[in-house]
Amino acid sequence: MTALLFLSDPLKYPVSYALKMFSDPTAGSDWGAMFAMATFSLIPIFIIFLTMQKYLVEGIASTGIKG
Repeated sequence: MTALLFLSDPLKYPVSYALKMFSDPTAGSDWGAMFAMATFSLIPIFIIFLTMQKYLVEGIASTGIKG
């Protein structure tokens, strides 16, 4: 909710808040579309992980070495 203090444009809201706004408690929510939005929001995280995985493993492996 802190992001809402700094952002006034709804186009710049975080994805988590957009998912919350997409659900409608008074009417039936479109669960298929909500699941698709949640899945697509995870794609950039997976891409970053796959590209940086080599550096993550190197960092973990080098912390155990006493030099």
